Amino acid sequence: MSNPTRYYVIQNKNTGDSCLLEAKNKTQALRHMAEKTFSADIATPHELVEMMASGMTVEKAGDPDQSDLLGDDDSESSETSVAA
Repeated sequence: MSNPTRYYVIQNKNTGDSCLLEAKNKTQALRHMAEKTFSADIATPHELVEMMASGMTVEKAGDPDQSDLLGDDDSESSETSVAA
């Protein structure tokens, strides 16, 4: 038996734009939207040096301050998901 889908309101934090997205869970909804906007590649040593020398800091995935973005808590009746 497959999981039922739910409708999520996806809101861009930067622009305030919103859209509706059908997904099995919040993580799937956010991933779908993020993959339209972002890509992820392993940084080369040159990129690391260049970016850190320019003052860029490293964000750590799984940081408690960021964990609410990827949670799968679907218990709220009117959920709003956020994607960049």
